[in-house]
Amino acid sequence: MTNLADLIHIIPPDRDEEPEDIFASAPGLIFTDDTRNHHGDPGSVIVYKSKRFGDIQLRTADPEREDERQLFSHYLWNAGVKMAELISSLPTEDAHWSTEGERVLELGAGVGLDGIIATLSGAEEAGTP
Repeated sequence: MTNLADLIHIIPPDRDEEPEDIFASAPGLIFTDDTRNHHGDPGSVIVYKSKRFGDIQLRTADPEREDERQLFSHYLWNAGVKMAELISSLPTEDAHWSTEGERVLELGAGVGLDGIIATLSGAEEAGTP
């Protein structure tokens, strides 16, 4: 079974960092047994490595700059990565998760990966609030 974190690569935003910022990502490197349930920081690019569709780049929102996105839209959640893996599986592998020809509504999706994967997998339309 693939570790979900292995399917994600984070490209941090270009910005001037203070010396203290260098250590912001250190806990994950030091405490490798801790499971991280979300990925990305405001303004970063998340690369999802799809077995079926290749690398998909997702640019996260910066909630400080966008008043309408003050919640968690700048994260890719592990649940979203798992759903993307299930949806993008070939119909011959697991037909239960096929979105081909379906209308898909994703709720609480963070960066919206699942709607993108559903569309690439043949969904008639995908929407998010």
